[in-house]
Amino acid sequence: MTTYYIDAANGDNVNSGSSLSDPWADFGPIDTSNGSVDLQAGDVVKVRGGTYPSSTAVRLQGLPGQESNRIVVEAYQDEVPTLDFTQNSGQGVDLSNSQYTTFRGFEVMHADTHNVRAHGSSCVNVVVEDCEIHGHGAGDSFGAGISCALGVDRFTVRGCEVYDGVSGGNSDGIRAADNIANTVIEDCLIHHNSDDGIDLKGSSDGGSNPDQPALLRRVVCYRNGRDLSGSIVGDGNGFKMGDLDKSTGGHRLEQCVAFENETRGIGNPGIDIGVEVINCTAYNNGSQNLYLSSGGVHRIVNTLGKGGGGWDLKIGSEAEVVTCNWNSSESGNFNADPVDFRSVDVSSPDFLRLPDGSPYIDAGTDVSIPYNGSAPDLGAFETSTDSSSSAVLKYYDGSSWVRPTDVGWHDGGSFGTYRVKMWDGNTWQTVFDGT
Repeated sequence: MTTYYIDAANGDNVNSGSSLSDPWADFGPIDTSNGSVDLQAGDVVKVRGGTYPSSTAVRLQGLPGQESNRIVVEAYQDEVPTLDFTQNSGQGVDLSNSQYTTFRGFEVMHADTHNVRAHGSSCVNVVVEDCEIHGHGAGDSFGAGISCALGVDRFTVRGCEVYDGVSGGNSDGIRAADNIANTVIEDCLIHHNSDDGIDLKGSSDGGSNPDQPALLRRVVCYRNGRDLSGSIVGDGNGFKMGDLDKSTGGHRLEQCVAFENETRGIGNPGIDIGVEVINCTAYNNGSQNLYLSSGGVHRIVNTLGKGGGGWDLKIGSEAEVVTCNWNSSESGNFNADPVDFRSVDVSSPDFLRLPDGSPYIDAGTDVSIPYNGSAPDLGAFETSTDSSSSAVLKYYDGSSWVRPTDVGWHDGGSFGTYRVKMWDGNTWQTVFDGT
């Protein structure tokens, strides 16, 4: 088990790479296509901050990690290495067919196709964590920020921000498709992708090998479906739960938020198996906030919707709906009390929070998610007396950045903290808590 170091400013690929004082300059020595070093189970690669321009993919394919000895490729301490694929006409980081591998702490940008790819039936237990991924798909209408496909088992995306999928039609934030199993996406921000935020497309084989259910928790998808000029170019779903003529379903969403996506907040254009939507909030999406009209028996619990362009809710007649509310549906409200929030202004720290005295505080059903009070609240955000701040959703009002919006979650003890970027008309601005 060896620790290697990469340093764009001070490294040289003739070095041993085995110390901070003798680092490599880039990923060349560990490239699984033509590198000189084969990473082994338990090896760690630490990458110093700086920009790493590349005219080829960073190939980390077929890495032989083990359950008890993962291979880890990560940023050094709190530095942020930037992998810039502007000069490359193909993939960005390719983790295909790797096993028990973690890729953590990077900015990955401007790959013509996928910024990060993990494909193949030998790809098992790969984690992409704490990454900022953007500018994907300029040369391929199917280019995603992160693509997981073709038989992958146990793929996890955690704590990532994925945005600016630039090609219309199919440029998703995260795409998971084709005979995959046990995908987990958690604590992520997915926004401003020209197609869908998250697309669980399903199997392409007509159903003989359906995808296994994915788990999505504490994920925010917003303003997907338009390019940076504001033109509508893609499907515009926040969470797309399947695709027409494909076999998928059974997915579970917990404490997720979908707002201001171009069409649906949470939708299923065509699935075979019912999905679960637990403690979610959908607000002001272009058509339906929640659209689950076909494909098995759906279960919707402790969920709120308001402001959908068509209906807040459209579901099949067999759906199980437990302690939910929305302001409009094809069959009328499920509760006489309208959904109300402290604020629907994204500049407010009370954005999509329940107001004091709301009938939806402590009105939910216990679904084994931590909560305060006598019962869970409805929606993604649990009411708490804890006033500590969390993630921010600043936006540009034309002259300056305005106050952040809290989009964290309370886990029963504290709020999480996440990072958000917004487009100011010229560049993406990173906004951190308290700034």
